Amino acid sequence: MEDPFTYLDGDRIAQLSLFAHSYGTYKGNLGEEKKTDLVTFQKAAAEEEHAMFIAETYFYLSCPLTNSGVTLTDTPGASSVYQRHTATAFEYMKNADALLFLTYYNHAFSKADEEFLIQLGRIKEFFRYDKMFFIVNASDLASSEDELTSVLKHVEDELITFGIRRPRILPVSSKSGLLGVKAKSGELSSAEEKWLDAHYPSVAKEQLLHYAGIEEFWHQFHGFRHQVMNETLMKECWDDIKFAKESLLRLRGEAFETVKQRKETLLMYQKKSEETIGKIRNMETDVYEKQLAQEIEELLFYVKQRVFYRYFDEFKKTFTPLQFSDEEDFKRRLRQLVNEFLRFFSHDLIQEIRATYIRLERFLNGQIKKAEAHIQKIGERIEPMLSGGDTKTEIPSYPVAKGLTVDGKTVLSLYEGYTSSHEFFIEKGNVEFKDKLEIALRPWVDDFIEDWKKTMIKELLPFLRGKSRVSKMKK
Repeated sequence: MEDPFTYLDGDRIAQLSLFAHSYGTYKGNLGEEKKTDLVTFQKAAAEEEHAMFIAETYFYLSCPLTNSGVTLTDTPGASSVYQRHTATAFEYMKNADALLFLTYYNHAFSKADEEFLIQLGRIKEFFRYDKMFFIVNASDLASSEDELTSVLKHVEDELITFGIRRPRILPVSSKSGLLGVKAKSGELSSAEEKWLDAHYPSVAKEQLLHYAGIEEFWHQFHGFRHQVMNETLMKECWDDIKFAKESLLRLRGEAFETVKQRKETLLMYQKKSEETIGKIRNMETDVYEKQLAQEIEELLFYVKQRVFYRYFDEFKKTFTPLQFSDEEDFKRRLRQLVNEFLRFFSHDLIQEIRATYIRLERFLNGQIKKAEAHIQKIGERIEPMLSGGDTKTEIPSYPVAKGLTVDGKTVLSLYEGYTSSHEFFIEKGNVEFKDKLEIALRPWVDDFIEDWKKTMIKELLPFLRGKSRVSKMKK
């Protein structure tokens, strides 16, 4: 029997080894919740053999930001080796009020960063407002303003290639900022004093937060909180406020009616209600359900197009002569790369399905609003029954975990005949393999997409029926 570990790269083998080594120590604590102090938490978070068994941590800290009502969530990171971490980061990306993406001066985006940012670029248009901040840390490493400007322009160009246009990019130096805070309180050590004198010889201590970019970050972030978010909240609340005002005015008027007037009003409402309900029952609600099914079909069609568009680019990046060495067994290395490539391809499909659910959420809200606007038009005088402000809702989160299913024996048969780098690259075996693998993948992707189409229709059609007041009133 073939050793399955030959399909794994060194990083994954190391993770599995660490897990196997640590499991006996922590298996008795699985499923438990523990309260601890800061020192114990820091140690647990720093030691990977412990941290890999922690699902999530709640850290309570009193500071001006948290005291103002802000909850900070540090996601596991787009570069995490754990699939569940990617899903967690994606969910927070969707639901967070603001997103802070931290990168480092002169460090290129990692492959995992790129994948995360590509997905962010695909769904950012579905956010209610631009909530992204891209922070370039360690800006003090720049030798001049021109160099810093050049680096920031490079970061901007990279983000644009990922579909993130007009990104909000802020350079900061967390080290300089921290020393600036310590300088204000007189807590600088002699070594820190020397560092500041070397890097900021002509800057007064009280100006450090400005030169570190911290003041500008806080200015933009607080402006975002108090302007963009508050304006969005006010806009969303306005319909409810308007409805409440109109309802109170109507009720106040009815409170001063005579007994005779109240009877006449009641009869009017009863007659109008019967007419309105009759019209609602005759409404063709199937059209909204058909449009949802068509939207799912169309979105998934483009998912398939995009993953195969990326297939060709990623294949070129994965299978290069630089990935092989003369000292390494060619067939073993090729097997690892094929496995790595298929993992990427499957992961890309999963991310696309997650993004599709976000796109469908906006579409569903649009359908619900259309249906309820129709009701409002039919029975606009029956305020208590047919009004009620904003109906925006979130669709349920469905686990997107299972990846693409492939036939391992079929894939193996496509590349097992290649025995050397010369045969694979010089004799164009890589081109032949790329074409054969694409042909093999397409029906598997078709099955994957079809399964998700059925799942989405099965789950979202009842959701649309349940949320729409059309369905409720027809009953």
